[in-house]
Amino acid sequence: MVAEPKQNDYKYVELNELVASADVIFPTMALNDQTKTILSDELLSKMKSDAMLISIVHDMFNLQLVLDMVKDNKLFGFGFEAEPASFSNYEGNVWAAPAFGWATKGSFDNSIRLWINNMVDASKGQYPNRVN
Repeated sequence: MVAEPKQNDYKYVELNELVASADVIFPTMALNDQTKTILSDELLSKMKSDAMLISIVHDMFNLQLVLDMVKDNKLFGFGFEAEPASFSNYEGNVWAAPAFGWATKGSFDNSIRLWINNMVDASKGQYPNRVN
């Protein structure tokens, strides 16, 4: 099934052409059976050498292949979420950063509201959100 473009402002292209021509690939889809193999090794190898891959979705592509592509100058850069202990373990133009893909204004506003309510409750000797 071929999807039809929703707006005429954009040119519809197949995924192979999109990946081969894009300056930045930033997959932001849910990881499921249909998407977990969407960025195959073959597709990744079609990326331009001056392109970048930015990822907040894990296990959707071959991480080692991407790291090797950057190290070998076959891909300009790669940014992704990682554990702080591994930030400097990469060669080439790789940006490993803490996992903040969830960090939206709404999630921060909700956290602040919860923190304030917890402090007010604690000042009254009430602990409705006690974990232990």
